[in-house]
Amino acid sequence: MTPSSVTLHNANTILSLIGVPSMSPTAQPSLTLDTRKLALDLLQDMQQDIKIRLKRIPLYASVADTLSHHYQLKCHRTHQQLAGLDITLTSTTHALAVLHQSRSESEHRLAEYENILDEARQSAEQRRTKKSKREQQYNHFYFVPVVSRQLEKKYKRALDKNALAEEQVCQIRQGMEVCQVALRDATQQKTLYQKELENAKSQREEIEQQLQAAEERRQHLEKGKQFWTEFEVCQARIVSECLQQIQRIVEQKSKSQNTTGLKERDEWCRVFRMACDKYEACEISGEEQWGDGLVVEFECARCKTAQQGSPLPDKIRSSDLLCRTCYDEIRTSRIVEKKMSAFGEKLGLERPSNPRTGSKSSFLSFGSNRPSSVVEDNKSGMKHKLKAMFYKKPQPTGYCDTPGSQQGSAYSSKTFIDDGSVMI
Repeated sequence: MTPSSVTLHNANTILSLIGVPSMSPTAQPSLTLDTRKLALDLLQDMQQDIKIRLKRIPLYASVADTLSHHYQLKCHRTHQQLAGLDITLTSTTHALAVLHQSRSESEHRLAEYENILDEARQSAEQRRTKKSKREQQYNHFYFVPVVSRQLEKKYKRALDKNALAEEQVCQIRQGMEVCQVALRDATQQKTLYQKELENAKSQREEIEQQLQAAEERRQHLEKGKQFWTEFEVCQARIVSECLQQIQRIVEQKSKSQNTTGLKERDEWCRVFRMACDKYEACEISGEEQWGDGLVVEFECARCKTAQQGSPLPDKIRSSDLLCRTCYDEIRTSRIVEKKMSAFGEKLGLERPSNPRTGSKSSFLSFGSNRPSSVVEDNKSGMKHKLKAMFYKKPQPTGYCDTPGSQQGSAYSSKTFIDDGSVMI
C-alpha cells in the first residue's frame, strides 16, 4: 500500500506554511503565493487519501461479510462432521466394550473346556480299555451258548459307552475350536476397532483445529470490520472536516480576511494536528492487523475453483467473491457492453432485454427475426441518420454564375442519391 499523506509531519508542515506560530515554531510570517499553493496541494493530497480510504472501507466490509458468512457455513458443516465423528467414537467404544466382554466369555469357556477335556479323555480311555476286554472275552467264549449271550450283551454295552465317551471328547474339542476361532476373530476385530478409534480421534482433533482456525478468522474479520467502521466515523470524518476548516483559513489569509477569530483558528489547528496524529497511528495499526491484502482460501463464484489470495467482490452481486482473472474479465465485458449499448442508443437500436446476454450477436441479428416492412423502415431511418451525420451542404462560392463552375461544384461536393448511397 502507498503510504498515506495524512501524517503528523504533513500537518505540522501545513501549519508552518499557513503561519501558526503557536502550533509550529517554524511558521512563516506571511502567506505567499508559493506557500499557499504548497499548503493547498498538501491539503488536497490528504483529502484525496481520505476519499480513497473511505472507498476502501466498504469494500473491506463487503469482503469481510462474505468471508464471515463463508466461515459461518464452514463452522456449521464442521460441527456436523464433529457430531458424526462423536457418533462413530461412541459406537466404536461400545463395540470394543462388547467385544471385550465376548472375548472374556470365550476365554472362560475355553478354560472350562480344557478342564473337562482331561476328565473326558480319562473316561474315554477307561471305556476303550473295558471295550477291548469285553471284546476279548466275547471272542474267547463265543462258542459257549449261554456264556456267549451274556458276554455279547456286555460287549455291546461297553461298545455303546465307549462311543458315547468318544463323542463327548469330540464335542469338547469342537467347542474348544469354536472358542479359539472366536478369540482370533475378536483379536482381529479389536485391532480394526482400535485403528478406527485412533483415526476418528485424529480426525476429530484435526477438525477441531480447523474449526478453531475458522472461528478465529471469522472473529478477526469481524473485529477488522468494526475497526474500520469506527475509523471512518472517529478518524476519517474528523480529519476531513478539519481539512475543510484549514483550507478555509488558508483562503481567508490569502484574501487578507480575518473572519475566523484567532482563538478559534488555534483551536481548529490544534484539533487538526491531534486528528492527523491519531489518524496516522490508527491507520498504521489497522493496516498491520486488518490490511486490504487479505490472503485467504476462497472459491471463485465464476470459475468455481479454489483460490488462495485476495478475493474481490462482484460489483453487482456483492456476495460473490471473484479471483483477479475473472474480475478483470467481467469488468472488461461490462465496459464493452456499456459502450455498445451507448452506441446502439445513438443509432436508435433497442437494448437487449437481458443485459448479461447482450453481445455482438444481438446487434448483428437485430432485424433477422422482424418483418420485412419493419426492416425496410429501419433501413430508411438509418439512411436518414447517416445523411444527417455525414452530409454537409456545400458552401456558396462566387463562381456559381457560369455553367462550367456549376458543373465543377457538382462534381466536387458530396451528393446523396435517393437510395441512400453517397455519390462522390
